[in-house]
Amino acid sequence: MTPKELLILLLIVAPLSYLLLVVLPVRFLYRLFKRRNQRRPNRFFEVLAAIFGALHTLVLSMVVLVPLYFYGPVEWRTFQHGWEFAELLGDPGALGKREATSKLIYLRVFAYQGDSARVLAVEGQNGNHAAGNFYFFKRLDGRWRLEGVETVWTRSGGSANDITIPPYF
Repeated sequence: MTPKELLILLLIVAPLSYLLLVVLPVRFLYRLFKRRNQRRPNRFFEVLAAIFGALHTLVLSMVVLVPLYFYGPVEWRTFQHGWEFAELLGDPGALGKREATSKLIYLRVFAYQGDSARVLAVEGQNGNHAAGNFYFFKRLDGRWRLEGVETVWTRSGGSANDITIPPYF
């Protein structure tokens, strides 16, 4: 199993397992032990419901906050500086490539300092994502120059079977 498949599996299985193993059993036990004529159940189940309610709130807030923590800075840098690299990565001749084997689908600016940048470009054909490459740029004389390329993942096989943090596929 590749790291990407494992991450997707965890993103799907973790919320479902939390729901099935924590939320539903606590609600079931709460209703089971609540006496018919009693307005409130035993004190034990009130405490148990409060603990799992807090845990439920914590898990749901993590589902929102963790992606914001990882994706927020990358998306913000892309919003601010993505246009500087869109032309360079969209035009194969600008980077010295001889022929265009795949088109730029999207890019994300992972790191940006005044004179250097690291950009992830997802490339492919007809909307199918074929490869994710990190492009390393340096600014010389006011223009961006390509310093290097690192293939992070590719669908055509080979040894490039890694993921980015945050993940972009």
